[in-house]
Amino acid sequence: MNVSIELTPKMLSYIRKKVKGGLYNSRSEVLRAALRMMIAEEAEDEEDVRELDAMMAEIKSGKARFVGEEQVTRKLRE
Repeated sequence: MNVSIELTPKMLSYIRKKVKGGLYNSRSEVLRAALRMMIAEEAEDEEDVRELDAMMAEIKSGKARFVGEEQVTRKLRE
């Protein structure tokens, strides 16, 4: 499938350098790799949000136990 996109000269230069450097065989490969990285990064961000939501739910429910800095430091040294 062909798609037409507008790129800044700086972006196009970057893509050309990647192809010329041999890491990618075409400009399309560079763009596909960039999109894959964006998708992976967004998935990680979504997972982080889910984990934070779970932590907040624990705190609000009273199940979370807070510890002081000294306790954390002691536990890390064990």
